[in-house]
Amino acid sequence: MDESLANEARLHGWRVQNLFEAMIICLGSIRLITTEDAGSYYYDEGVGAVKPPDFRVVRSDGQQVLIEVKNLDPRTYKEALINERDLKQKQQ
Repeated sequence: MDESLANEARLHGWRVQNLFEAMIICLGSIRLITTEDAGSYYYDEGVGAVKPPDFRVVRSDGQQVLIEVKNLDPRTYKEALINERDLKQKQQ
């Protein structure tokens, strides 16, 4: 626990995730918001590893959205988009 709390990057990530959740709630039109990546889950290893998203948001109209929160340094944002595009191309 002490090691985890001493990790500045981890603390910043938790802070960003909590701020994002608060922002979604403040925007309104939300019926439900749940944390998806806490606790245990099952997936079929035959098709590869699965990482659950951070949140499931159910809007007031019933639409469900799964959200993975990422914190990016604005100076490296373009690089992150390029890496994501390359990863998607490799998966196809």
